[in-house]
Amino acid sequence: MLAVTVVAQPPAAGILRARGLAVREVALPCARARGGAEATALLDAADAILAESSPDVLLCGLSSPSEGGIDEALLARRRVPAFVVQDFWGEMNDFFGRGPDALFVLDEVAVELSRRRHGTAAIMTGSPRHGEYQEIDAIAARRSIHQRHGISATARVIGLFGQHLHAKPGYRRTLEGWAGALRGLPGDTRIAYRPHPRELPQERAWMREWFRSIGVPVVVLEQCSTEEALAACHAACTVFSNCAYDAAYLNYFSAGPLVTPVMLLFDEEMVSFYSSIANFSELPYFSRNLVLSVREASALAPALLDATLGDAGSRVWRAARDALPDPVGAVERMIAVLVAAAQGEVPSSTAHC
Repeated sequence: MLAVTVVAQPPAAGILRARGLAVREVALPCARARGGAEATALLDAADAILAESSPDVLLCGLSSPSEGGIDEALLARRRVPAFVVQDFWGEMNDFFGRGPDALFVLDEVAVELSRRRHGTAAIMTGSPRHGEYQEIDAIAARRSIHQRHGISATARVIGLFGQHLHAKPGYRRTLEGWAGALRGLPGDTRIAYRPHPRELPQERAWMREWFRSIGVPVVVLEQCSTEEALAACHAACTVFSNCAYDAAYLNYFSAGPLVTPVMLLFDEEMVSFYSSIANFSELPYFSRNLVLSVREASALAPALLDATLGDAGSRVWRAARDALPDPVGAVERMIAVLVAAAQGEVPSSTAHC
């Protein structure tokens, strides 16, 4: 019998609760310095959680790079086996000085990057959260959202999927460049904005005012899931959000081209920021053509036309169908490893499930 205790900070706590899970919410901010008061509070909270729940095994997520959250605090304080769900190739966060015993990873690329960068066991299970995409009726979701917002059946929808990057001048410049590229699009093009869960209320308000100031009518997609918001769009634009991977998996399960993920990587500051996290050439986004990557501002307007009216949608759809691993069964594969670890089995350094 499995007894599961779910622990999370906002905004993850609210998302999990909305999915019907009982969540022990840790109402503390992430730490940005290992020796500060925020770090001490998180470590104290982890000690209390571990003492109360007395787990046999831990399954953790990943906080943002350069931050430590309750996941990293639990990893540091544990006395039991621990695993991390890696949702981005090669990523690991040992903010408090201790990583997991093994990572659950997406594919062979993630196995190799994890081994090379961290020397940590990497168990290829596939993406657990994308297995349920086989149940999504994306066309019905698109039709429902379009009807709700008065979008005609013939309109092409370009979505901007926000990120919590407003403090970076390069993000604002990217927005301005993106807005400039909208001016040459056909008149029946509609624009949508989906806030990131971590975008603050004042940042969301700024975005609404920004759209008003540049004279672009916008549909704000807040009262729906990320998957529904993606399905509503013919092109989903972001700087470098994981929603592009969600879009790729919607294409994977779609009978035909659905949505073209477009990555806005033409600002030097944003490219430098993300290059410090990942080597673009190694990522399936680019090596397997899962997204339409825009590396020059002058290429953005043609790319948006290609994404909405050209054959880019067909290209990324075929790439998703050909290149992505089947995620169905990923959860069951992870559970089998967790149960074995709780019983004392040690994972292989490069195990594949």
